Amino acid sequence: MWKKVFAGFKRILCRKKGSPTLEYVVIIAVGAAFASLLLWAFSGGERNAITTILREKVLEVISGTVVKK
Repeated sequence: MWKKVFAGFKRILCRKKGSPTLEYVVIIAVGAAFASLLLWAFSGGERNAITTILREKVLEVISGTVVKK
């Protein structure tokens, strides 16, 4: 029985007909996950650590006080 189940999965996974569609679905899923991660990281308003660090770096660049390594 397991051989039939495995053969069915193998047949479905090895088909080339739906491969591009599956690739697009994976790319969209990764993009959505990354966007939700960014939303989670930047939510929290002014007191968020990431927002504070980015604001400080931008102000350093604007004022010209960036220390080059």
